[in-house]
Amino acid sequence: MTVQIAYAQLKQALNLLCPPPESDWQKIKDTFRFVELDKHQYFLRIGEIAEQQAFVVSGLLRMYYVNSEGKEVNRGFAMQDTFCGAYPIANQTSPISIQALEPCLLLVGSLNKLKNSAYFDRLEPVILRQMLGFRERREQLMLLESAQARFEAFIADKPILKDRLPQGQIASYLGIAPATFSRLKKKMDLT
Repeated sequence: MTVQIAYAQLKQALNLLCPPPESDWQKIKDTFRFVELDKHQYFLRIGEIAEQQAFVVSGLLRMYYVNSEGKEVNRGFAMQDTFCGAYPIANQTSPISIQALEPCLLLVGSLNKLKNSAYFDRLEPVILRQMLGFRERREQLMLLESAQARFEAFIADKPILKDRLPQGQIASYLGIAPATFSRLKKKMDLT
């Protein structure tokens, strides 16, 4: 993959969210650097300061918490042409880890550099509204819907991930025990 293609993907993603002025594009590009992650490598670990955001050029990452029993609980997934990172609140440490499930190519930008631009002042509310909408929908599914309804919504929202993720990763994201998830897939004739 060429550098030009990766930056074109970033520009297209930003244009869908909040088109940057052409005069700011070089400054935005200069904020990002390439990072390659191997499978299972971490972009961010729980307890680290979240100083960077990543644009996923290729690959797949998972974002997860560790509960009081030491069990990993998936919060979400980031694949090609999406952004990921923990959103820091007053320099608190990250409550999540972000780990590559596949080899990844990322464009990584410093939050401090991004925040020092007029463009970011326009982009940030758009991102926050998107995050809030996603979390509202997820909370509604987790609190009000059955395991089957949550899985059906996952398939509808992220059909490519159904076959790309290990069963245990999907079960964790949906809040379903792996054995229950296996029975559910069989019931839905998806095995």
